[in-house]
Amino acid sequence: MKFQIKDIETEVFLGVEKLERSIKQKILISFSFDLDTSKSEVSDDIADTVDYFPIQEFIKNFPQEKEFNLLEKLHHDLLNELNKNFPDLRNTFLQIEKFPFVKGSVVISN
Repeated sequence: MKFQIKDIETEVFLGVEKLERSIKQKILISFSFDLDTSKSEVSDDIADTVDYFPIQEFIKNFPQEKEFNLLEKLHHDLLNELNKNFPDLRNTFLQIEKFPFVKGSVVISN
């Protein structure tokens, strides 16, 4: 089954210029993955599936104590840590949206 956790809002020190990194910027993070749910579909038991709240909390908290020059580095590090910390998830897909313009945004994903 495909799961999507969408538009998690968090803040991060992010940017090439020192001034840009001087205050935290809002970003939106979405994460999707596949998981075998055949057991939980029958049992109706959380122990047989994934609890997505810890995943959401991990995504929200990961960038808050770090600083990144590039969105690409944030994406790379976060995706690697998600894959390491939640090894049962398959076909992981991460999207990060940054708002550096007065109107508009930049979105990167794998």
